[in-house]
Amino acid sequence: MTNVRLVDSVAHPVRLAFAQHLFEAGTVGGEGKPAFSVTAIIPKDHPVHKELEAAEEAAAKAKWDTKAGANLKAIRAAGKGIVKDGDLKANYGGFEGNDFVSMRSNNRPNVYGPQGEQLVESDGVVYSGCHAHVMISVWAQDNQYGKRVNAEITGLKFSRDGDSFGGGATRATADDFADLSAADEDLMS
Repeated sequence: MTNVRLVDSVAHPVRLAFAQHLFEAGTVGGEGKPAFSVTAIIPKDHPVHKELEAAEEAAAKAKWDTKAGANLKAIRAAGKGIVKDGDLKANYGGFEGNDFVSMRSNNRPNVYGPQGEQLVESDGVVYSGCHAHVMISVWAQDNQYGKRVNAEITGLKFSRDGDSFGGGATRATADDFADLSAADEDLMS
């Protein structure tokens, strides 16, 4: 497997989607074996694209050696590489005009907060729409389900909030309640 870090910066954020199975394994539409999963939405000009391409090539080389180039070309043409065109999911917010990487794992990935603290779901820090640093392993598959290149999530670290979509609302802050003090005083009198 080849490890890749989906880097996050102000100019090129990595935004999370479909984060509902990040802390507890689940299935999509009730099909398949339950797994931990999340999707990263990546701008088309994000510098990590070169790393992802190299990781796919390394995984293909490790799996198929001299047939790696031909197999990878066919896999990408069939849309079975790790990077996919977000326009294919344009009916979901945030995907149109971007690329995405769907990641899953049989093992729960480590999830960290902004200070490096280990997070659990009830912390409510990571959600669909937030931005994060993401670590994945890339591996090639060749079995009864076909040939493809997959991304396995190994961990992520929350970077910053973003507009929530699909999986719940953005967390409220104390500032959101600041103008309610006068209303509370009126109720008390």
